Amino acid sequence: MADWIKMRTSLLTNPKVSKMARTLLANPDFREWYGNPEISDATSQAVTLRHVTVVTRVTVGGLLPVWASVNESAGRDGHLRHASLFDIDAMSGIPGFGAAMEAVDWLTVLPGNEGLEFGNFIEHNTPGQERSTHAKTAAERAKEYRDRKAAEKAAAVTNGVTKKRDASRDAVTTEKSRGEENSSSLRSEESASKPAFPAKPKKITLKTYLDECRQAGCKPLPPEHSIRVYCRDAGISDEMLAVAWCVFRDDYTQTATKKNKKYIDWPGHFANAVKGCWGKVWYTDTAGSVVWSSVGLQEKAVLDARARARETISEPA
Repeated sequence: MADWIKMRTSLLTNPKVSKMARTLLANPDFREWYGNPEISDATSQAVTLRHVTVVTRVTVGGLLPVWASVNESAGRDGHLRHASLFDIDAMSGIPGFGAAMEAVDWLTVLPGNEGLEFGNFIEHNTPGQERSTHAKTAAERAKEYRDRKAAEKAAAVTNGVTKKRDASRDAVTTEKSRGEENSSSLRSEESASKPAFPAKPKKITLKTYLDECRQAGCKPLPPEHSIRVYCRDAGISDEMLAVAWCVFRDDYTQTATKKNKKYIDWPGHFANAVKGCWGKVWYTDTAGSVVWSSVGLQEKAVLDARARARETISEPA
């Protein structure tokens, strides 16, 4: 016998649950139990959506133990004899819960206070007395299992499924060999038609990257790289970008702690340096403009001196 009852997933949005929540909030005993000072007699008729939402969940939590008790004790007629609204409050643990259920017609007090009637409850649940009457013993369930297996075996023999073991083995072996041969041929054809995957990029030092760029005749920072658009939007001039590249290049080719650093994407690493202003070549003044920093002016002066000595600035473009 399973200890469960049917609870719909849409119960939280059921209009009856919402009305129960509003009915409970209008009940002084519930409000005292609820313990929210924002709600009083003056505000109970215009209670906020936040309170209704919370009490709706309280309501669903109270319905579970009530319906579980009814499922165990009610008869086929849905009557819970000798019960009262007080008993419903006790089952749910919520004051005024029985009256709220009565307000949405989920229960009705029987004439003469003989008990409570839960209309249509039996349509969705099976009373405990009926489950006990029709419950099968372990021996009965085991016999049904054996009978079912015997019937399946007899049906298999009748339909000609049972064959001689050797003949069956030979047939299966032949089919398996054909299948493996076909699969092998298919894999060979697929391997021949599929292109080889490119080699996984390797991490290299900046010096190696620059050497490869010179051999390939390409720019270390591609003209279409997104960092150039970023600099234009940020107000970073091409000259500032060129100085930043020289600082970055010297740092990763001459500094002992960085010249052996390896990365897969050097343009991307330089872009991070620009966005983070690692070289401190510029700064943003109070007016929001990007201007040369003292470090930037110093680096620019060094590069200008080299240019005058016929050593051109190595730009990233």
